[in-house]
Amino acid sequence: MKTTPQPPKPADHQQNDGTLHYVMIADASGSMQGTVEHVRESINTQIIELRDLPKAWVTVRVFDNRQMTVHDCVRPADAALLTREDYDAWGSTALYDAVAGGLLDASTRIEASGGLGEDDTVVVLVFTDGMENASRKFTAEAFEEVLSSFMDRPKWHLLFVGSDAAVMDDMERRNWSRDMMFEVRKGEERDALNVVAREAREVHRLKKEKSEWRGFSRFKRG
Repeated sequence: MKTTPQPPKPADHQQNDGTLHYVMIADASGSMQGTVEHVRESINTQIIELRDLPKAWVTVRVFDNRQMTVHDCVRPADAALLTREDYDAWGSTALYDAVAGGLLDASTRIEASGGLGEDDTVVVLVFTDGMENASRKFTAEAFEEVLSSFMDRPKWHLLFVGSDAAVMDDMERRNWSRDMMFEVRKGEERDALNVVAREAREVHRLKKEKSEWRGFSRFKRG
């Protein structure tokens, strides 16, 4: 019996053997009292799960009115889990300085090491529970300029998780991609960060495009 040739099925995403550059930037302002423990637990879970990747570097920065680096581009296996001394609820919220400074520092380090390879990925995951109120280096306009210069970079995935509607609105005004913003309720922070972080690792592992974040619905903004 004659059969009709069938078109080939679309190929699955190819597994990625490139390097994941993973940057976590977390709010340590005083309003995080009661929440910071959950976020700290999530960061530690992320560090542990990153150890399963063959090629990864992890940076962890926390901020209030200051910018504090807990881990600066180290292998996950060498990254100690965070304690209360490393990350707690302290001062005010220099969000613009933390994010813009973190992006620029990550870019400088990557370029100094030879730049991104064809299969490399950068994930920057930011969490805050409130509005900017203390930045000294970056105004809203300067922050927006830096953010815009990174948002469309190939291989860079900038993810924003927030538990305050006002800061989510502000990030939209500053041109953060709505597809990569995740709004959570109080009490959901740990679960939301874990879910988004695991999806980010899948984006890297399967070499997905930025556009594929549009299909991610859980915790999606609006």
